[in-house]
Amino acid sequence: MSDFTFDYWKDGDWFVGRLNEKTNVVSQGRTVEELQSNIRDAFVLVRKYDESENLAQAEDEGYAPLPLQEFLHELRDAGCLLKIHEGAHDLYLNQHTGRAAPVPRHSKICQTLARAIRKQLGIL
Repeated sequence: MSDFTFDYWKDGDWFVGRLNEKTNVVSQGRTVEELQSNIRDAFVLVRKYDESENLAQAEDEGYAPLPLQEFLHELRDAGCLLKIHEGAHDLYLNQHTGRAAPVPRHSKICQTLARAIRKQLGIL
């Protein structure tokens, strides 16, 4: 947040301010330093909310990450077998097409990566 700037003004005993780069971030403080700290806290909170809203929107639009076990079940149902278990990835082989693809062992797989793996394996 060090690259952000804020404007502030005095309102009675308080300094009130707004983040210039994200105008919905506002706060107050007894001193300019307290105001700056409060704006930083408000920014973090708003950013967390924005991220959760973006995830909710992505889930509504069908772009939510897939749980790894759900994705692996899909691969097995399509005829793919685990061939190599090494490092941070597993190699899956589609028995029907003879095509192989590495699959990361993360707890969730983003939709873009899932589509790319399906395409590599020839199950799209």
